[in-house]
Amino acid sequence: MNGLFTLLTMLPLFLFPTDPPSDILHEESTATIEWLTWKEGMKRSKKSPGLVLVDIYSDQCRMCKLMDQRTLLDSNVISYINEHFYPIKLDAKGQEVLTWKGEAYEWNPKLRAGIHMLAYELCSGNPSFPAFVVLDESGTPIHMTKGFKNQGVFLSQLKMSVKKAETQATHPGR
Repeated sequence: MNGLFTLLTMLPLFLFPTDPPSDILHEESTATIEWLTWKEGMKRSKKSPGLVLVDIYSDQCRMCKLMDQRTLLDSNVISYINEHFYPIKLDAKGQEVLTWKGEAYEWNPKLRAGIHMLAYELCSGNPSFPAFVVLDESGTPIHMTKGFKNQGVFLSQLKMSVKKAETQATHPGR
């Protein structure tokens, strides 16, 4: 019985590992990520082409809030995102009509208890949140990650996306 009790009390630690607060890992930062709306991010990326990082979230999503409170407050993550991306927050439950690649997307109340079809499309028809999608300079998705990620894992995935974009730019067709 003691073994079962220990297993049940320790199981959440393995299923939902936590990181120490970012101020223990890194110097506390006063910098923040300048999150853009979809329209503003697309406008800026057209004016001055660059990579776009889309944070697809839902207000009801516990892991989305955890990403915001932990990973996205890390000073290294903030610096890297601000330096390499146009960061966009996209509410998967938002009801504003948004345009991507000449096509209009809107909220569909009948699909998945209501979801914005742009979020659905960016998640390749398999949405779960949080989801982070990197778009290259032409607006094509080149990387997606879903679920909570600690600072180190998330930062390495962002770096991998930038490297992939650089490789595609210098070696088209790969």
